[in-house]
Amino acid sequence: MQKIMVFLLAAMLFGSYFLPDSFATSLKKSDEIRCTNIYPKFLIMGEDGFQKRYPAYPIMDKCMMLFKDPNFIEKNNFNQKKSKISEVSSNAKILTVIKIGQEKFLTKFNMCYNENQKTKYIQIITDKEEIVGKSFRLHNEMCPSFWIEIYANDPQKTLFSWDYEHKYNHKIERKML
Repeated sequence: MQKIMVFLLAAMLFGSYFLPDSFATSLKKSDEIRCTNIYPKFLIMGEDGFQKRYPAYPIMDKCMMLFKDPNFIEKNNFNQKKSKISEVSSNAKILTVIKIGQEKFLTKFNMCYNENQKTKYIQIITDKEEIVGKSFRLHNEMCPSFWIEIYANDPQKTLFSWDYEHKYNHKIERKML
């Protein structure tokens, strides 16, 4: 009798460990992309507000399960990602700051390229935002100047760094002149 009880207990223990994975729902790549696109709205509204706002969204159940997955959160939560600046450039100089709105500034800065490395992208971090500035072209001079609109409390504390490993993200890119 004890052997049967031990066997049943072991079967229940292993069954509860492996069983949930066997009932996992598959998620198509297109559905994952749609969920990824609406994830920022979910972060802003919260779970209750999001479900009230989008009650008839066809893949809502799948998205809600995905939004609770720690791997998905780590991969797609832009607000909690750590800054990827490998080195803050000490050769960046803010030349001009023009206030164009509340906490909104038009900033001209000068920054020198590193030796044998050129890119059109500069990572810019203020106390209000983290953006990537995109230049229209590569400049011939070693220390080009750029204009960009930034949001900050104190624009003089803005950090600049060349972004050599840039990955496209239209939500954080801003054009520089």
